[in-house]
Amino acid sequence: LPVPALLVDALGFIRRANPPACDLLGLSLAAHLQRRSLVQLLSVDDRQRLMWRLMDPSSQDTHVIREAMLWFNGDQVIPCDLQLMRLGAAMTREPMTLVVIVDRSLEDELRRSQERLQRQTRRLADAIWASQSGFWEWHVAHDRFTADERFAQTLG
Repeated sequence: LPVPALLVDALGFIRRANPPACDLLGLSLAAHLQRRSLVQLLSVDDRQRLMWRLMDPSSQDTHVIREAMLWFNGDQVIPCDLQLMRLGAAMTREPMTLVVIVDRSLEDELRRSQERLQRQTRRLADAIWASQSGFWEWHVAHDRFTADERFAQTLG
């Protein structure tokens, strides 16, 4: 998978991790030898939500834990969704769950960038209005000139 994915047992221990998950969480490709637990990488509330799903024998379908906080390198946090899919007994000898980590930090950064752009656009509009001037654009490649109403009034 091109997205971070883990294979965890019923107690939340990581049995396998693909390269994107190892890169994201700072794990070796032999994560199962480290006896790392996905549970210890989550906030307290998210730990409870994950353990409830992992230990529930009736949970045979897929489930999404939304807006989880995944800790790595001791102090860094990734806002993410955890997509859980219970694997059937035919595929594994013991109950296993595939956990796909959907990183939401890029969405947060995009939202912050959009908010900054909106603030700057409002400031520019306020400055143009306060100076009683207008603006214009000349598209040289298309030989097209456009101007706002205020600039057109200035030209007469």
